[in-house]
Amino acid sequence: MRLVKIDLPKFKRFKVNWVIFMLVTLALLIGQNSIAYASIPSDPTLSGQRRCAVSGPRGEWVLVGELQNRQISINNTDIGEVLATVSPVGGQWDFFCNWVSNTGHGKRGRWQLGFHTFNTPSWSGDSSVCLPANLEPYGIGVRYFNYKGDAVPCSTGAHLESNLLAYVHDRTVMSTSYSGKSGVFAELVRVGTLLPGTHQLPGFEIYSRGWNTNSFTGGWSYFSLEYLNASFETAACFMAGHNQIVDFGERTRGTEAYSKPFHITLTDCAGQDLIDFKASADLTFASSSMNTAGTRLENCNDSDCADGAYITITEPDGDPVNLRFNYPFDSQPENIDNRLSFNANLHTENTTVGKIEASLTLIVAYR
Repeated sequence: MRLVKIDLPKFKRFKVNWVIFMLVTLALLIGQNSIAYASIPSDPTLSGQRRCAVSGPRGEWVLVGELQNRQISINNTDIGEVLATVSPVGGQWDFFCNWVSNTGHGKRGRWQLGFHTFNTPSWSGDSSVCLPANLEPYGIGVRYFNYKGDAVPCSTGAHLESNLLAYVHDRTVMSTSYSGKSGVFAELVRVGTLLPGTHQLPGFEIYSRGWNTNSFTGGWSYFSLEYLNASFETAACFMAGHNQIVDFGERTRGTEAYSKPFHITLTDCAGQDLIDFKASADLTFASSSMNTAGTRLENCNDSDCADGAYITITEPDGDPVNLRFNYPFDSQPENIDNRLSFNANLHTENTTVGKIEASLTLIVAYR
């Protein structure tokens, strides 16, 4: 959000835009791979298990996946249904390989990249769905896809062809790509009762293996898999919209606080589902602008920011909201069933001329 400083010293006026983020925003990929395709791997002498490297936004040894759906309803899905998918960022992973001289051996230059599914037994309802320990208790399994687009068997080793993400047959192949099943690396599948909460995609090590002189060498220490948006939420209700802007407009300094209402609306649920959700979930608050006591949001501290301004949050009847404490969703029984209402109050009694910026992140926490 870009705000322009309004410098009107005669009237001491300033413009305020205040952003409320409705969901946690995870770190995005920062930067791009600066290595040209022709220079991957960056070390042209690498061979064996490091003969090939990936062209991606986090470097030549990191595969990056992206979760496509971060909000999963516990009410509107059936057993066996795909809840969400994980895809390679950009739709596929592209691998580029060093040149290997011809020594006459048929396996010269052969290279493989895979992962194991040890300790992830298969689901009784569909053997292609594996049950990671961190997701199975919440009613979720995962179906992975190999470089051919076939499902990866559960409880198998990374060196097997069924578990490979990339397979270079010999020295004449200088590049290959992984796109899984139509651009999908993994599917999250409902295998039981979905429990509300915030979950993490399962991680695992990547195994690279290559022919080096007279034998294969392999290891786990070079490649890794990272996720963009690794967390997802299962719930009966979700907060509508990703952000709101509370715009106070241009204001002059005064002893009375300027108040603007804002609302948190729940969607995808009604009736008993809504009642149960409100009885089991709270709002929590996060902000770098929050003071230690949780009673206010301080203004920004850049050179063009107005000194002395701050924002408080109150309930519709004026009772203060302490941002350091959880706020139960069932705290406003007199309000519309699927809505919480608040006031943002801008205090300017001791404010200098300048811009005012503050943000507040609202997060659902389950009791």
